[in-house]
Amino acid sequence: MGRIESGSIQVGDDVTILPSGLTSKVKEIVKYEGPIQQATAPQSVTLTIDDHLDISRGDALVKSNNLPTVVNEFDAMLCWLAEEPLDPRRKYLVKHTTRCVKAKVNQINYRMDVNTLDHETVETLNMNDIAHVRMKVQQPLVCDDYTHNRATGSFIVIDESSNNTVAAGMIAFEKS
Repeated sequence: MGRIESGSIQVGDDVTILPSGLTSKVKEIVKYEGPIQQATAPQSVTLTIDDHLDISRGDALVKSNNLPTVVNEFDAMLCWLAEEPLDPRRKYLVKHTTRCVKAKVNQINYRMDVNTLDHETVETLNMNDIAHVRMKVQQPLVCDDYTHNRATGSFIVIDESSNNTVAAGMIAFEKS
């Protein structure tokens, strides 16, 4: 059960469960009103698959011919929202789609001066700073570049001691 974040799915489509990589085929799609042949974003549906597989909260079912990236590290544009500055030595929680994982800001590549768009070297982030950072997460995330898919390309950072949201981010994969 879940919401279709982008695109569409139909009965008979081959799907991959991520991050496990197991595959199956869509056997049935059910809405509240009953079975349907195809569903599109942003519908909430129940998918029945051909195989008996363990699918957990936070796992993604994706078309096998259109796989997103599964990462433990990623670059992001981060807007620091908290009054308390970022402590690069601390662990935080990253909430991405329905998954919440422990994370750390591994590196602050630069802070952006919002008036000139210049890149500045900094050791920490203060309230309302926008920076390009390198994040490391304890468990893999299934994500896309924010410019490709806003739902799977965005996240929030939570202070695990206070449970406050301290930052919002957009995943930015390097362009090849």
